[in-house]
Amino acid sequence: PFSYVNFCVFDPSTYADEQKIEERSLKLAGPGEVGELFIGGDCLATGYIKNPEKTEAAFFNFPGLCAKAPEGASPFTLYKTGDLCKVVDGDYHYMGRNDFQVKISGVRIECEEVSAVLKTHPVVGDALVTAFDGPFGKALAAYVVTSDAVDWSQEMGSGAQDSDEILNVSSWGAVYDEMYKETDNSVSSQDPTLNWSGYTDTYSRRPHIEPVIKEWVEWSCEQVSVHSHLCSEDVVCRKGKPTITELGCGNGMLLFRLAPLLGRSGRYIGTDISNRALETVDELKRTLPQYQHLNVDTKALAAHEIFEVCQAKENDIVLCNGVTMYFPTANYLLKCMQLSAEATRDGGLVVYGDVQSRRHVLAFRAHVETYQALRRQDATAAAVLHAAKQSVAGEELSYFDDALFQRLDRSGHKLFEDRLARVELRVKRGWWHSEFNRFRYDVWLVLGEKQAKEPQFEMVSYEQVRQELQLGEGDGSTELVDSCLVEKLEAWVADRVQTVSGTKMDGFVVTLPNARTLASTRLLEWLENAAASPEPVELSSLPGLLHPADACLGSVQESAKFGVEPEMLFTLKLPEGWEQRVIWAKDPGYLRFVVLRSEAAKGSWLSAATGAPREELPEDLSAFKNQPEDIEFSFNPVKACNDVMKAWAAGTSLLPAMRPSVYIPLEAFPKNAAGKIDRASLPDAAKAFEEISATAAAEYEPPATEEEQKMVEIWEKVLKVQVGVLTPFVAYGGHSLTAVQLCSSVSATFHQRPDLVYLMSEDCTVRALLSKLRNEGAQKKTSDEGCVVRLSPEGRGGLPMLIFCAAGTSAATYGGVAERANRMQLFGVELPGRGRRVEEPVISDFAELFEALKADVMSWARRQKRFFVWGDSLGAVLAYEFAKLWEADPATNLLGLYASGNAGPSEASRERGMGEAAMAHLGYEGSCKDMTDEDWKRFLLASAGTGRAELEELLQRPELVDNIVNPVKADCLAYESYRLTKVERIHSPIVTLRGGSDVITSPQAIRSWQEVAGSRYEHKEFGQFGHMLARECPALLAELFEEYSLPDFTHELRHFETFRTAYRLMRTRKQQHGSTMKAREIRKSMRVCSPTLGASKVPVDFELNTADLDFNLELLDDITPPTKEVKVMRVGNLTWRKGAATGNPTRLP
Repeated sequence: PFSYVNFCVFDPSTYADEQKIEERSLKLAGPGEVGELFIGGDCLATGYIKNPEKTEAAFFNFPGLCAKAPEGASPFTLYKTGDLCKVVDGDYHYMGRNDFQVKISGVRIECEEVSAVLKTHPVVGDALVTAFDGPFGKALAAYVVTSDAVDWSQEMGSGAQDSDEILNVSSWGAVYDEMYKETDNSVSSQDPTLNWSGYTDTYSRRPHIEPVIKEWVEWSCEQVSVHSHLCSEDVVCRKGKPTITELGCGNGMLLFRLAPLLGRSGRYIGTDISNRALETVDELKRTLPQYQHLNVDTKALAAHEIFEVCQAKENDIVLCNGVTMYFPTANYLLKCMQLSAEATRDGGLVVYGDVQSRRHVLAFRAHVETYQALRRQDATAAAVLHAAKQSVAGEELSYFDDALFQRLDRSGHKLFEDRLARVELRVKRGWWHSEFNRFRYDVWLVLGEKQAKEPQFEMVSYEQVRQELQLGEGDGSTELVDSCLVEKLEAWVADRVQTVSGTKMDGFVVTLPNARTLASTRLLEWLENAAASPEPVELSSLPGLLHPADACLGSVQESAKFGVEPEMLFTLKLPEGWEQRVIWAKDPGYLRFVVLRSEAAKGSWLSAATGAPREELPEDLSAFKNQPEDIEFSFNPVKACNDVMKAWAAGTSLLPAMRPSVYIPLEAFPKNAAGKIDRASLPDAAKAFEEISATAAAEYEPPATEEEQKMVEIWEKVLKVQVGVLTPFVAYGGHSLTAVQLCSSVSATFHQRPDLVYLMSEDCTVRALLSKLRNEGAQKKTSDEGCVVRLSPEGRGGLPMLIFCAAGTSAATYGGVAERANRMQLFGVELPGRGRRVEEPVISDFAELFEALKADVMSWARRQKRFFVWGDSLGAVLAYEFAKLWEADPATNLLGLYASGNAGPSEASRERGMGEAAMAHLGYEGSCKDMTDEDWKRFLLASAGTGRAELEELLQRPELVDNIVNPVKADCLAYESYRLTKVERIHSPIVTLRGGSDVITSPQAIRSWQEVAGSRYEHKEFGQFGHMLARECPALLAELFEEYSLPDFTHELRHFETFRTAYRLMRTRKQQHGSTMKAREIRKSMRVCSPTLGASKVPVDFELNTADLDFNLELLDDITPPTKEVKVMRVGNLTWRKGAATGNPTRLP
């Protein structure tokens, strides 16, 4: 019907960067080249109806390129289709759309490719990616439509309650099935029943250490075994045989210690929601002879299903320990307690242990976030406080207010059919300060007849105690409270008991500072004050007294500066007829010490001691459980969507330039009359970017100094916006490419190269960057002063590590480790007589050597403030001696100690010569000073490990022998003279390292470091390597230091496999439910969340469909090429993710 149709294919690169297409800009694409299709001829339309802007952008009158059709009605000669194609043998092959291709920061990006990746996010049903003009140039915006209505706060882990409690509880079964598979470093070598698989420390994100687990298990069993008389066979009111039911028995750590209390005649019932855990229990019972005679039954069920394994009033004791944090609501907790009481006989006991305290949740999260942030070089107080509050707002685990049980003791007896005699509440027992006992407590329900008389107590405030004992307040730098409190407290309590004995009072309640929690609450106060400061406050200025530890061993004397140890109060001797209880105070940093007559202890002492209200408990108990609104934390759904999507996109195949700068959540795309997406009606991406950007809320402050003016000019040149000195680089839209440009410009002007990682952090402002450069410059000038030598390349960032070198070596020996540790700064302590100090005489006495190093080492430590230390061989005991000084110095904070090549200080002090193992290997007895040069050569060759051949060649050259032997001889004499006068525990993590073929240091000797470990202790063996690990395996050492020391936990990939499995289960459940509303409820209840970290910290994954992975790409020939490209990309992505899911150790999925 038309006289002709003209097809033209033009090269889009010739006009891609032009605002308006001109005739001269259009160049024909060559044969086989991909270009954009333009159409001319008498079929051409007259433009878009009532849309002149769109007409101007797509219709052109270029008669020089395409003549006007004589019979055509259009005033134009060409129409820009937006379709990409190439011409091969006269055939036009469609290759996609050109209007979906943009150039960002010099990178050409296919928007459809980005959209395809975004659509793989579990909650994204559709995505459209386009470019917009941001404040820093062109950027990508992503409009995302969710498959169902999504609450982005829940995707962040809002902690919202699930309406289906039973489904929520059962969803943990899949999680624990996976968690209990992880047994690495989680089973005692002496006792296979002590198996804490799945228990990961929230602070370090590593398995808990055995001493902490052992103490926790022992005290958890103690609260049951102390009532073992309830299980005796001569109890009159029991229906059948002695019975204990444990709800949530896990791997049986409590079960195998409590079941023997019942003997052959009793019955122990263990239940859990994890089949894997119960299989472990059954296997241990079957294979360990000492447990085969026990009458133990197991069954997979939840706490509310207790009557599936027992009858009413059958149990003597019901125990539910360490699982209430997974209960969805306070009402569910009370329901389980009621059912447990119903299943327990009169006079029996119901124990719900390890309840997490709601009043401590923010202090706990601030403690955790600070512990982790201290291992980052430039964290600020404001950022840490924000992270803590966000973590609390998104907490998936349940924390219950102890006020619930105070009121239950006062007025909850009717809820238990008047069978509740009283409620007992106690803080956790034990000396170890860990997450098991810092912020948790136990609740007992004692069943029987309630006493009518209510105990009467005298209330004593801490201020009153201070006045009576004439105590100070604590200076805040060396002690938080007057340490004399502990010395005087026992006598004060004895006097108080004697005074109250002569009155009608049943006892007294005194409020005291809690040594476990006072530091964390003071830390939270410091963070809040620092965050309110107009200037950013770096975490490095945190007082050393407030630095948190993941686990540390407390004692009466060592903890006195923080308050009173609860265990001291539990063990305080009282006159006959008096008892004590330790419970929480209103202030989370304090506790209540309740001293009462034994008769009063049989009544409702808890409600009387706390002044609990008398009104009945409300029907809705949600106020007694942690809620997102408990803290002031503003929630912006658009910002939340961006936080979720940006964090997720960083773990995908998208390059940094391909990741959208802003995500805009929509319920549906706007459509035009033709049913296509109406792009003109999409929300303004620039406004959305401004809404989520910190620049919108930040107040502009101009540069105040010449230095700031120079820096601002550099920023403005790179970012092309007006820059203030207090707004972060990333808030202006800075990304990795602009950061590289900024880094080069700053380096050229200020002659210092800033850290790229720091530039991309929220802490990097103009003023903060200048301050950082000044500090680094000052540090660089002093970094090589005295005996401390910088080993890492100049300009490398990260937290510092100080190395005390092995006997006979110089600091240069550790250069290989320093070169490979890319995220740490390594420094070495150069001893006299070698390396840079080769002209100085060697020192062969340990005390003299220590004093010679002391000034330089302490000066370096005070400049660095936070650091790690590694002591190798002789350097290990030097490191220990300095660690004792650093712990006493409020200006320094030792983050961790690594020891290799030597026994622990106690054993090292007793050893002969260079060590018992070395002497035995050489067959030598006597002192080092009596050894000949040949003896020293044999010793050196024995310690050389895989470097033996090279050393043997050097020792054959006479001119080198003295230079090699003399430093070793002096160092070994110094080691032989080492004497430990007093064992002092180090309250920083200790990691010992040993080569599997080391003949100098035995496995028993290296593990003797546990004697001085007051915190986490771990040991690492290095396969076939020998004594000198720094020479033999520098890359492995560098990797280990970064894994153990820095807050990049990608090495812990296997822990995240747990949550992928649970997520795939959720997807399966969703497919089984057709209703959209029901599917949404299932997704909420099955939402992947970490028992220790919360949902916001767990990387999401999508279900791996193996059918998709196996499809034949040759079958795609019949579909259009761009669709094929997307399919290939998706299959490649799936294949890679499948590999990651099966254990790729190098990156997260």
